[in-house]
Amino acid sequence: MEMMLRRLKTEADKVGLSINIDKTKSMRINTNNNTPFIVGIKHVENVTEFTYLGSIVTANGGADADIVSRIRKAQRAFGQLKSVWTSRQLSIKTKLRIFNFNIIPVLLYGCETWRVTKISINRPQVFINRCLRKILKIFWPDTIRNTDLLHLTNQQEVGIKIRKRKWGWIGHTLRKPDSNIARSALEWNPQGKRKQGRPAQTWRRSILDELQQVGSTWTSKTEPDRELSLKPFASRRCGHGSPCEQICFELHDGMYECDCRDGFILRDDGYSCAELNSTASTPSLEDFKLDVIYQKDAVMDALEFSFPNATLINSFIFIFLSERFNFTTLGPSLEQKLTSESSAFLRSTLPISTVRPCTLDCGPGGGCHLESDEETAKCLCPLGRGGDGCARDMEIHSPRFTGSSWLAFPALRGAYKHVQLSLELRPEAYDGIFFLTGERDDMAGDFMALLLHQGFVEFRFDCGSGIGVVRSDETVLLNQWNHVTLYRHRWDARLQLNNGKHIQGRSKGLFSRITFREPLFIGGPGNTTGLDEKLPVTKGLRGCIRHLEVNDHVYKFALEPSGESIKGFGIEECTADRCSRVPCQHGGKCLTSETSAVCLCPLGFSGDLCEIRVDLQVPSFNGSSHLRYRGLAESALTWLDLEITFKPTISDGLIIYNGHRMDGTGDFMGLYLNDGFVEFAYNLGTGAAIVRSHGRVELSEWHEVRLSRTGRLAILTVDNQLPVEILAPGAFTQLSLPQNLYLGGVPNFGVVSPQVRVRSAFVGCIQKVQINGRAVAILAEALGGANVDNCPHPCVARPCGEDGECIPEMDYFTCRCKPGYRDHLCSRGPPSFHGIDSFFHLKDATTMEAISTDPLDINVRFKSNSDTGLLLWAFTGSGFVSLGLRRGALELRFSSRYREEELLVVHNSSTVHDGLWHRVKAVRDGSTGLLIVDNGPAITRQSVQIRPPDKPLGPPEVEGLFIGGMPHRLVGPVTGYDEGGIRGCIADLVINADYHLGVVNRSAARHNIGECEV
Repeated sequence: MEMMLRRLKTEADKVGLSINIDKTKSMRINTNNNTPFIVGIKHVENVTEFTYLGSIVTANGGADADIVSRIRKAQRAFGQLKSVWTSRQLSIKTKLRIFNFNIIPVLLYGCETWRVTKISINRPQVFINRCLRKILKIFWPDTIRNTDLLHLTNQQEVGIKIRKRKWGWIGHTLRKPDSNIARSALEWNPQGKRKQGRPAQTWRRSILDELQQVGSTWTSKTEPDRELSLKPFASRRCGHGSPCEQICFELHDGMYECDCRDGFILRDDGYSCAELNSTASTPSLEDFKLDVIYQKDAVMDALEFSFPNATLINSFIFIFLSERFNFTTLGPSLEQKLTSESSAFLRSTLPISTVRPCTLDCGPGGGCHLESDEETAKCLCPLGRGGDGCARDMEIHSPRFTGSSWLAFPALRGAYKHVQLSLELRPEAYDGIFFLTGERDDMAGDFMALLLHQGFVEFRFDCGSGIGVVRSDETVLLNQWNHVTLYRHRWDARLQLNNGKHIQGRSKGLFSRITFREPLFIGGPGNTTGLDEKLPVTKGLRGCIRHLEVNDHVYKFALEPSGESIKGFGIEECTADRCSRVPCQHGGKCLTSETSAVCLCPLGFSGDLCEIRVDLQVPSFNGSSHLRYRGLAESALTWLDLEITFKPTISDGLIIYNGHRMDGTGDFMGLYLNDGFVEFAYNLGTGAAIVRSHGRVELSEWHEVRLSRTGRLAILTVDNQLPVEILAPGAFTQLSLPQNLYLGGVPNFGVVSPQVRVRSAFVGCIQKVQINGRAVAILAEALGGANVDNCPHPCVARPCGEDGECIPEMDYFTCRCKPGYRDHLCSRGPPSFHGIDSFFHLKDATTMEAISTDPLDINVRFKSNSDTGLLLWAFTGSGFVSLGLRRGALELRFSSRYREEELLVVHNSSTVHDGLWHRVKAVRDGSTGLLIVDNGPAITRQSVQIRPPDKPLGPPEVEGLFIGGMPHRLVGPVTGYDEGGIRGCIADLVINADYHLGVVNRSAARHNIGECEV
């Protein structure tokens, strides 16, 4: 082997190539000779395992390490397709096909070479079973036998799959010439006679045991009708139309197999060929040992050699040549640099990388970027551009960084000795560079950097004689805004995180100034190289930055001239900061979209900030709205009658939904609009049924829908269209709906069955819902809701008054009135008073506040049939105001600020006890009174009476506002009206011009009051 390496090195030197001995390793199998190989003056390192074409080869020939590696890779591939396994749009059959074509090949790659045992085979089988259970959503405590699981998913045991692949490879190898190395290796026994004791299970022994079970040997052919036949065979013949690219062999029983000419190798599809490297020199017989040579981190070619005397040599040679490529990523940079190194040796070889290329068209200056899973591609756009293909203009206010993005500002000026920095960031990961600037772009000179490392904020700086590190004592708060302040003066620095403890540090050496020539990079390192030698992390920040201030200068993140950024790449607008500027009120929840933030208002509130209290009458839904009710549970087991009246404004949307489980599986029923058609979908447990209306409904018009379901049969009627019906599949007839019922939409469409053919909420109005003959109080029975407003409808104006209920009927309404109301609008006549113990008494806080003001303005409309009686009394404990009739004259009496004085204003120029309606305005302003009757002249003449010191203003029970009278035992002693209250009607009473008492509809404060004839 050493001679072979020397000859290879000699031949390579002739064409200007060199072998990197430091990266060349050797692995010895079944030999005690551990003398290292020497090439030139260097030793070749011995190893016990290496990776070849994705498979791990070990010195003991075992497959355990490779099996564990394949399971990890398959597990990662399965996790990357999580959105597929959890999708409700894909059927189980489609998911299983994706699993078979994407996960199984990753798991069983290279299994033809596995030396398998029961224990090792059990590992991939357990992994497959676990994946299948996740696809079928079978979770503990639900169980299923492994055999039933494989039968249900039409899967073979992994041992059978591996055996088929092994036999396919053996069948291919057995048809090779006897001089072929792979063919000879099947019979090769380099150890000679086996050792004493029980023989170890080897790959060859396991194959022989399997062949013996079916009555076959190395040289025999397996019957084609056996389940485990040799592959890849085909049931066609060679000749015209054969799929083989180069060579076709006809086999027994009409089978055939493809092969390739010298210098080519058969691809994995079994039909096409790929060219091998034809420039390699043929080693001599002396070059062959029992060693396998490889070079770490190299591109590998497996070269097969033919020799004149193949009986002397039965081995494999693997030669690995390395080549190093330096490249720059796609996308713009401030100064695109190409490495001076270039590859000296380019070979044509089979591609072995499994990473798919990034092929998105990201427009001028944009770059296609593969996420860490190497499967998800996205565009990183130049600053100022965004959207699909970077086709949309975008202005950045608060940038969000993806880990591969950055912003560049001009180099710092006047900061060589002193820097005072303040910054706010909202990280989404615990590692990343978010502030970097310095002298050179390769980090060879002075620099200053702020970064996250394992969650801690680190400030690293070098003034030219050594790096200083200052590290926060606490970690940042993920997905929350953090405030970082930094103060640096010469070689000293002080760091503070979130107003916590100040951490101090100092750079090394005697130099104290930093030269800044490179741009200031924010959010990432930009085009800076040499990071791994100076910093513990090399990637950028994943998260947002909303404030940056350096030496009292606040930076604007937008691209110049509107901002100060000179360059940027992969920048997005941070949506997390939008909600801080949208203070939703009354318990509203802020939701962000790509361009804005909106408030999701609770039931009873609306407006941009949920600031408007809404008296909901007829609910309106805007596409983000919903109402939530108790589910139908067992009330709809056998039959369901549903009537609903709605007015849509768009042709798609979920109107009503009730399900069995929160993940959308199981029984459900849903009524929705699909392209203008009304559809009702339901599932009784054995498959969904969907019934659709004959025609589309008109938008912005009211429609009535009636749905009747009995057992499996459902009948749908829309307006005057003909009824349509459908029968649910299967034998189940009951519908169980324990989850909440939703009207107008749902908070999250994850709760909706994928068999519902719309994924948007209803937009429009709903005025009537009747379930199983019972009218649902749409607003009163709602357990909750969001973003529900009033629909334009006459009921919004409350035409039925406070004591009547407005029942919408399409564009009209009817009033449901309580007993005692006289017309269809639930209206009543003004209250009438009978003089003795007939009055209103109001003592609520609003009324007390109104009557205690000074000045006090009273405006009342009344008619009286008596010439004497109390019209109104207001008493707050510190003073009183009374208005009444005495011998036909209107009196205003009130106490002054001095308790022993009472002032009286008498209006005797008008007759107000004639049984006609009159309007009176009475004003108390300090010690002045005023009376106006029917818009006549104002009377201000007043007299002062002295109240005896021993006479109180009134007992506590007369506190408040009395209208029309007072309890008879009190009215005379307190007010002086021995006759009691007036005999007449009061229609309207307003205090201080803005407090309307609404005496017509007041019921709680009534005492012996009738209804006045208008």
